[in-house]
Order: sequence, then structure tokens, then C-alpha cells
Amino acid sequence: MRYERNNVKWSHGEVKTYSDAMVKGMQEMGLQRGDAILSWLPAESPEQHVLQFACAKAGFVLNCLSHSVTSSSAFETAIRETKAVAVFTPSAIGDTNYLSHVRETIPEVTNWNETLGLPFLSTKFPELKHCIHTGFDSERGLTNYKHIMTFNGEPADLAKEGDKLARDVDDNGKPGKFMTHKDISKAESWSVVCKIAQKEYTECNNRFNEGGLPY
Repeated sequence: MRYERNNVKWSHGEVKTYSDAMVKGMQEMGLQRGDAILSWLPAESPEQHVLQFACAKAGFVLNCLSHSVTSSSAFETAIRETKAVAVFTPSAIGDTNYLSHVRETIPEVTNWNETLGLPFLSTKFPELKHCIHTGFDSERGLTNYKHIMTFNGEPADLAKEGDKLARDVDDNGKPGKFMTHKDISKAESWSVVCKIAQKEYTECNNRFNEGGLPY
């Protein structure tokens, strides 16, 4: 795998290492097979690809909202309609500050302090427990993507055949039909991940790099 930005190259072993570390970290956060995840990450970013592999391995249901959608209302609809337990978002791309949308949509993140050891609670979104961003800096109320990854131990309770694993979310925040392993092998939004899984050499024009991964 080669990412054009910074000429980053990964072996299949490195992809597995990162995705297994993400699975393990998400499980240690309390996420379980069948939990809904909402990703607002760019489709061509390595952070998105690692997240896709992790969800497919662990049986988390990954709902993908295009990063080109910059509407707080669509983001809010997506959280509510998917019943997301965790959301993954960039911090900023170009003129779009995604964290401003997060704080507008989920006001509780402004006051939550993870160092106190208390669970995150949202009155608007009762299922939501985690907000994760891919930026370099620490952001109050959100967890850094790179801090989730746990590189020791093996992930548990992997996905089963026939599990509902993914949905694409439209520009209004409405999720589409559920996809299984068989379905995602034909989905455009999963094409890069499927090529990597088939051990095909793949190049990706990732224009965005926020530092979510330690490369």
C-alpha cells in the first residue's frame, strides 16, 4: 500500500498491526460486536482504512458519512439515525473545522473531561459514548485517534459470517442498507480496503494527513 502524501508505504503486515491495534483499543474502550460507529473521515485517508479493517474484523457496524458533507444538521441526523456509540472525525480540512460542528452538535463534549474517569453522557444522543478525532493536538472532550491503539494482546470476539458490518450515509445524514462481508466486497466505499485484503498493490491519493496514525 502506498499513500501519495508523504510517500508513505505500508506492508500488509503493517496494515494488520495497525488494524489489530485499533480493534484492541476500541474493545478496551468498551465497544462490542454490533455497536454502531460513525466515521466522518476522508475515504482515501489511512485512518479511515485502518478503521474499516478494524470494524470488519471486530463486527462493529461502520457508518460512513462523506467528509465533503459539512453540515451540522446532516452530522446530527447521522448520529441519531445510526445510533452511533462512537464517532470518528477529522479536526479540520481546508476551511472546514469539523470540531466546531462536533461541539455545536454534541455540546456535552465542551464540558466532559476524560481524565476524571467519568463516562461521557449526551442527552441528545443517549447511545453515544466516545468522540474521536484525528488531529495532532489534544481537544477537550474528544479522544485522539492515535491514543486508542493498543499494540499488545490479541483482539477478541471477531466478526461472524453474515454480520451486518457497514452502511453508507447519504449527504442528508440518512444511512443506507446494511452490508455484510459479501456486500462490502462490491461496494465502492470499501474498494481500497478490499484490494489491500486481496494483497493487491494499491496507491491512494490521500490529500489529508492530520497525524492520526504514527507514520
